[in-house]
Amino acid sequence: MDAGVLAETTDGLNVRFAHAIIRSALYESLPLARRRRWHARVSEALLAVADPDPDALGYHLRQAGDERAADWLLRATEPAEGSYARCSSSRS
Repeated sequence: MDAGVLAETTDGLNVRFAHAIIRSALYESLPLARRRRWHARVSEALLAVADPDPDALGYHLRQAGDERAADWLLRATEPAEGSYARCSSSRS
């Protein structure tokens, strides 16, 4: 934190990268196999939740190279599709 790489979150309970470029550079420096394992672990944790966020789960499954990603990414589009359908039907 003294070097400005990390910053406290507003709640003061956690830290975050001070800038997205730092986070991205560190992430990209990791070997692909390690990144995929991390995304797979996050995916499994999200799948254990009663009602996981389909967008987040789809993203992590895709980054892990998991074939289930497509289904979850499609689920993530459903709220937008429903919103569009309501807008379209109100114009008729």
